[in-house]
Amino acid sequence: MEKFKTNVVEDKPTKKVFTVEMPAEEVEKELKNTFDKLQTVASLPGFRPGKVPKEMVVTHFKETARQEMLDKVIPEICGEALEKLKYTPIVVPSIADLKYEEGKSLFFTVTVYVLSEFKIKKYKEINIDMPKAEIDSKEIDNVLKYLQQQGAEFVPVEDRELKLNDCVVIDFTGYIDGKQLKDLQAKDYFLETGTGKFMPDFEEGLIGAKINEEREVSTKFPEDFANKELAGKQCTFKVKIKSIREKKLPNLDDEFAKDLGDYKSIEELTKKIEKDILGEKETKFKQEAKNKILDVLIDENVFEIPEPFVLQELENMISNLKERMEREKFTFETLKTTEEELKEKWKVMAEKRVRGSFILFEIAKIENITVAEDEINKEIENILTHFSRNKERLDNASGYLHSSRGRETVKEDLLIEKVRELLFSSVKINTISELQKELASK
Repeated sequence: MEKFKTNVVEDKPTKKVFTVEMPAEEVEKELKNTFDKLQTVASLPGFRPGKVPKEMVVTHFKETARQEMLDKVIPEICGEALEKLKYTPIVVPSIADLKYEEGKSLFFTVTVYVLSEFKIKKYKEINIDMPKAEIDSKEIDNVLKYLQQQGAEFVPVEDRELKLNDCVVIDFTGYIDGKQLKDLQAKDYFLETGTGKFMPDFEEGLIGAKINEEREVSTKFPEDFANKELAGKQCTFKVKIKSIREKKLPNLDDEFAKDLGDYKSIEELTKKIEKDILGEKETKFKQEAKNKILDVLIDENVFEIPEPFVLQELENMISNLKERMEREKFTFETLKTTEEELKEKWKVMAEKRVRGSFILFEIAKIENITVAEDEINKEIENILTHFSRNKERLDNASGYLHSSRGRETVKEDLLIEKVRELLFSSVKINTISELQKELASK
């Protein structure tokens, strides 16, 4: 007699559902073995442990024996059934529809997700375009101007009115419909006019004012203002000018360069800026190229993805969004959507991400790419340096990264990056000069 029978009721590329039936005779054997083991340790009043008669063990420990038998038998049969059916689960199989009555067969349903077979198509024969890292003088000038702005001095003035691009220290209080609002008041507020950081009408309304002068400035909040209670509202500000400062920029000369660090001249500073800009562009373009390569692989290697992986990726994406919401203080309402709508919208993206991961892991197998333990340790140390200023966050990150799950995550990330680097160095990349294209178009 067979120990159990299986019957496949659903046979999809990534999802398999089958039933298992264990004959009553086999179940009784297992139950008897469980009672025999229980008898060796069972204890009841008037009996020493292991000396309780079999009949009393059956009477008093019936439910215990039943549960222990099921806890032992179901995983064993499930494992044997998976081997028999040649299914390799990629997540823990789920058990449902459990039916068992004394003297009858044991019956349950197993749902298992598997990875459909696929072969990567010619992954080293991909051809993509990548911009050439180039720079024009305007980019360098913009950085120099930014550094010049950062080095500006604010010189107090006493004998003139406020001009555009001056800095001013003010006290202000805002009123809407004659009502003073606590959120719209400040003392010793430092405002640089002409930057547009405050509302333009407000800044313009202060031009021409003198120290100690009090003014009323009327302005309207934009319709899309982040604070919904203020959006589109007309507001009157009562403002007092407390001091005016003229912004004076340093000359872009050798002394300016020396003040910024270990530079001997403005020429040396300029060369360093050029080198940094080119380095940033090269890193950016290389990352974009790696993404393009993966996009091509995803498009050319279409296979079904197990649903649990897609759902988990969606949960990860939503979780990351919620963390960002908490940091940046916005909500689903701000985005004019709901969590469920986003999940539906992002489902295709989640599926592509998972497919991309499967493809990269498969290439790692083909190319025998591995990650050593010392590489994991080094990467963990590198990650933890980003948390060094916050002990609580450092302790939490360290605890996770040194756990088996954390180390596995780091290992997977390193493995994926190794594969992406291999692909980048293996495929054909056409370097395109954007500056030459621009000049040619003119």
